[in-house]
Amino acid sequence: MTSRYLSTGQMAKYLGISKDFLLSHRGSLFIEGKHYFNPAGINRLLWDIEVMEMWVRGYESNVTGFGNIDEIVTNLLRG
Repeated sequence: MTSRYLSTGQMAKYLGISKDFLLSHRGSLFIEGKHYFNPAGINRLLWDIEVMEMWVRGYESNVTGFGNIDEIVTNLLRG
């Protein structure tokens, strides 16, 4: 069975980016409970492979908790 989660170092290697990039963008670009988790009793972050692959592909770049940003702006401008 393949793991759904990777440590920070494993995720950085998997995506071909630096650990520092992942860690420096926690809480802004990457959201706890969505992109990564900090389980009690484990002294490391666990990154969700599926969600991070979606981020790489750009499937979530314009999506917020309220929906697609482009759609929201278009609807606001229409009045």
